[in-house]
Amino acid sequence: AIQAKEHLIHISTISTENQRTLFKPLLDDFRQTLVIFFENALRKERLIAYFLFLSIFIFFGTLVITYRNDKRNRSALLRFRKAVETSDNSIVITDADRLITYVNESFETISGYTSHEVLGKNPNILKSGKTNDFTYQDMNNKLKTNQRWEGQFVNQKKDGTLYYEKVSITPIVSENILEGFLAIKLDITDIIESKKKIESLAYY
Repeated sequence: AIQAKEHLIHISTISTENQRTLFKPLLDDFRQTLVIFFENALRKERLIAYFLFLSIFIFFGTLVITYRNDKRNRSALLRFRKAVETSDNSIVITDADRLITYVNESFETISGYTSHEVLGKNPNILKSGKTNDFTYQDMNNKLKTNQRWEGQFVNQKKDGTLYYEKVSITPIVSENILEGFLAIKLDITDIIESKKKIESLAYY
């Protein structure tokens, strides 16, 4: 556009100097061509400028929306993490191969294992041998089909002490892909012991 404008000025000067020459018609045609080219160039520049402005506006708008959503999601995740970490229930998260990737403080307190001792290991390190095989079979059959399972285990702490847990295990599925498992476990040892004591008093 700048070059076309310079040519137009130059052509105007030449045209003025050669008003009565045979070159005037040719100069007029050439000048008209340059005028059209100049106007088209300006039109393209405006379209490019509008497009860039609109793109930048959309980009910053998207950026603001993404930031707000990210901030809201981060806040929700922090609340969820706080709730998980301070829960009275043992919470265990594993990957798709059932290897532990996370345990909360309650798990450490109840089982006696620290998170560093169990990360990367299978939860069966807690097996006591007192839970019947049918329970594990039922659990595996449901989890293989990505179904939620609930049941009860007799597990063993790090020091060898037995304890009872009511367990709920939920597959973590994202876009039809199994990502892992979430286990929420409630220590019901006191309840079981009290029940046994009541039965003993009632029958014996």
